[in-house]
Amino acid sequence: MHVFDGLLRPIWPTNQRFITFMSLLCLVCKLQAQQDHKSGENTVYPDTGLDSLNDFSMLTYNKTAEKDENKQNSDIDQFGYVLYCPCMGRFGNQAEQLIGSLAFAKDLNRTLVLPPFVVYPSWSPVGSERVPFSKWFSVKPLKKFHKVMTMEKFMKEKAPRIWQKGSRLGFCYAFRDGSRCGMKDGNPFGPFWDHFGVDFDGSVDHPGILWDTHHERTALEWKRRFPPSKYLVYAFQGAPGDYPSLKVNQYIQKYIEFSKFIHRRSDEYIANELKNEVFVAVHLRNGGDMVSVCKELKKGKIDRLFCSEQCTGYNKERQLTFEMCAPSTKEIMKTVKKYVKKVSAKRLFIGTDNNSMVPEFRKALKKMEVSIHVRHGDSEADDPIIDIAIMTKADYFIGNCVSSFSAFVNRQRTVRENPVTFFGLT
Repeated sequence: MHVFDGLLRPIWPTNQRFITFMSLLCLVCKLQAQQDHKSGENTVYPDTGLDSLNDFSMLTYNKTAEKDENKQNSDIDQFGYVLYCPCMGRFGNQAEQLIGSLAFAKDLNRTLVLPPFVVYPSWSPVGSERVPFSKWFSVKPLKKFHKVMTMEKFMKEKAPRIWQKGSRLGFCYAFRDGSRCGMKDGNPFGPFWDHFGVDFDGSVDHPGILWDTHHERTALEWKRRFPPSKYLVYAFQGAPGDYPSLKVNQYIQKYIEFSKFIHRRSDEYIANELKNEVFVAVHLRNGGDMVSVCKELKKGKIDRLFCSEQCTGYNKERQLTFEMCAPSTKEIMKTVKKYVKKVSAKRLFIGTDNNSMVPEFRKALKKMEVSIHVRHGDSEADDPIIDIAIMTKADYFIGNCVSSFSAFVNRQRTVRENPVTFFGLT
């Protein structure tokens, strides 16, 4: 038999022999069933408990189909998925909560579905638009930290099998109107989910339990109350991560790397405009909204604001002052001159949401022969991220203590051991 098998193998492969055998078996089953029907007899196969060879063939077919289905679903994460709308604030806030969301998903061993970033360009007819995560950041480095995939890929490849229409539940801390999460109420919530064609068929609240899953007790409570066997997909109303991001999670930033597109655009600017010379980058958060908030510090009513712990320390080692929040022109010029001199910079790059203070910088740095640069881009959505990348690559960076935009640059530089300071610390 082995010799015969060896002779057949080159001209009749094993898989083809199996297919031929099954075809013959089905033919025999059909003939047997016809014979049984004519005679009115039921043939019982004592070793299997089946009434006919036809039943035997169907059993074999079902087992084969089951194996095929298991193989088809082998790419499904049986521990579950985490989806959310990054609907709080602009990029800086969304980046803070991304850190926490990554930690949350890892602590529960669920795949984090990376949502697009929400932007608010002036031309948007609905007030908000979405930028795919992979346009600004690389997905591959994040996979070294934990299981991730983009929202676009999830909706195309996984949702049709595990998150079909008619069974989509929205998660929130507390219900609105007593029985629903309001997952799509308002902007940007509604436009975000509409972008992916998602409507929700029910709501799940999770009172008394939040995102501090670095505490094992909290992680276990999520698994107990909402197991993947019943809730394979968590779809949250907002990000399952703290704002600002927690000290324990700051290290995650090292897995966040810019995309090739952002690297190319920032490197082009550094080469063409900054001439690859030594440069200091500053972030000026001096819009009227920030100045108004900072005035609360003068009243002595608050000792923490937005991302201020990057300057004060997480245990309040330093007191938060108005000068840290809204530094004066004198403080800004003094700090910039100090670090331009320290690194012998030839260029100063300014990133800002409002006043770039170019005349003031030219006057202050005239004797140091430093050229001043403010980038004027062509995309309301992409420009802030390109600016961030340039700041990340500076020889020295000076940021705003309370700004989440500065905080992203700070984390990106700190985990890579690049120098950072802030206005108002001297």
